[in-house]
Amino acid sequence: MKNGLSEDKNGKYWYLDGELHRLDGPAVERTDGYKAWYCQNKNHRLNGPAVMRTNGDNSWWVNGIQYIGGSKYKKAVKDYKKINNLTNQ
Repeated sequence: MKNGLSEDKNGKYWYLDGELHRLDGPAVERTDGYKAWYCQNKNHRLNGPAVMRTNGDNSWWVNGIQYIGGSKYKKAVKDYKKINNLTNQ
Protein backbone atom coordinates (compact mmCIF):
# COMPACT_ATOMS: atom_id res chain seq x y z
CA MET A 1 0.00 0.00 0.00
CA LYS A 2 1.38 3.38 -0.98
CA ASN A 3 1.93 6.08 1.61
CA GLY A 4 3.63 9.44 1.17
CA LEU A 5 5.22 10.86 -1.95
CA SER A 6 5.66 8.79 -5.09
CA GLU A 7 7.48 10.20 -8.11
CA ASP A 8 7.90 9.10 -11.70
CA LYS A 9 8.87 10.78 -14.97
CA ASN A 10 5.37 12.28 -15.29
CA GLY A 11 5.14 13.91 -11.88
CA LYS A 12 4.61 13.65 -8.14
CA TYR A 13 1.76 11.87 -6.37
CA TRP A 14 0.89 11.84 -2.65
CA TYR A 15 -0.86 8.84 -1.07
CA LEU A 16 -2.36 7.83 2.25
CA ASP A 17 -3.34 4.19 2.71
CA GLY A 18 -3.13 3.63 -1.06
CA GLU A 19 -5.42 6.54 -1.95
CA LEU A 20 -4.53 9.89 -3.46
CA HIS A 21 -4.58 12.24 -0.50
CA ARG A 22 -2.88 15.44 0.59
CA LEU A 23 -4.09 18.22 2.89
CA ASP A 24 -1.40 20.86 2.35
CA GLY A 25 -1.35 21.06 -1.45
CA PRO A 26 -2.20 19.17 -4.61
CA ALA A 27 -1.96 15.36 -4.40
CA VAL A 28 -1.07 15.26 -8.10
CA GLU A 29 1.55 17.54 -9.64
CA ARG A 30 2.39 16.49 -13.17
CA THR A 31 5.40 17.75 -15.08
CA ASP A 32 3.08 19.30 -17.70
CA GLY A 33 1.69 21.66 -15.02
CA TYR A 34 -1.55 19.81 -14.26
CA LYS A 35 -2.47 19.86 -10.55
CA ALA A 36 -5.24 18.09 -8.68
CA TRP A 37 -6.25 18.18 -5.02
CA TYR A 38 -7.55 15.00 -3.40
CA CYS A 39 -8.85 13.94 -0.02
CA GLN A 40 -9.31 10.19 0.48
CA ASN A 41 -9.14 9.56 -3.28
CA LYS A 42 -11.85 12.15 -4.07
CA ASN A 43 -11.27 15.45 -5.84
CA HIS A 44 -11.63 17.98 -3.04
CA ARG A 45 -10.59 21.55 -2.31
CA LEU A 46 -12.28 24.20 -0.17
CA ASN A 47 -10.31 27.28 -1.24
CA GLY A 48 -10.12 27.14 -5.02
CA PRO A 49 -10.31 24.80 -7.98
CA ALA A 50 -9.51 21.15 -7.18
CA VAL A 51 -8.34 20.52 -10.75
CA MET A 52 -6.08 23.00 -12.53
CA ARG A 53 -5.25 22.26 -16.14
CA THR A 54 -2.47 23.95 -18.07
CA ASN A 55 -4.94 25.36 -20.61
CA GLY A 56 -6.72 27.26 -17.81
CA ASP A 57 -9.72 24.92 -17.76
CA ASN A 58 -10.17 24.55 -13.99
CA SER A 59 -12.89 22.71 -12.09
CA TRP A 60 -14.21 23.04 -8.56
CA TRP A 61 -14.91 19.98 -6.42
CA VAL A 62 -16.01 19.30 -2.84
CA ASN A 63 -15.85 15.76 -1.50
CA GLY A 64 -15.84 14.19 -4.96
CA ILE A 65 -18.71 16.25 -6.39
CA GLN A 66 -18.05 18.76 -9.17
CA TYR A 67 -19.70 22.19 -8.96
CA ILE A 68 -20.37 24.42 -11.93
CA GLY A 69 -20.90 28.04 -10.98
CA GLY A 70 -19.41 30.02 -8.14
CA SER A 71 -22.53 30.29 -5.99
CA LYS A 72 -23.11 26.52 -5.94
CA TYR A 73 -19.46 25.87 -5.07
CA LYS A 74 -19.52 28.47 -2.26
CA LYS A 75 -22.68 26.94 -0.80
CA ALA A 76 -21.15 23.45 -0.97
CA VAL A 77 -18.02 24.69 0.85
CA LYS A 78 -20.13 26.38 3.52
CA ASP A 79 -22.26 23.25 3.99
CA TYR A 80 -19.20 20.97 4.09
CA LYS A 81 -17.54 23.12 6.74
CA LYS A 82 -20.71 23.19 8.83
CA ILE A 83 -21.27 19.42 8.63
CA ASN A 84 -17.62 18.70 9.49
CA ASN A 85 -17.32 21.41 12.19
CA LEU A 86 -14.57 23.24 10.30
CA THR A 87 -14.16 26.93 10.94
CA ASN A 88 -10.89 28.15 9.39
CA GLN A 89 -10.25 25.80 6.48
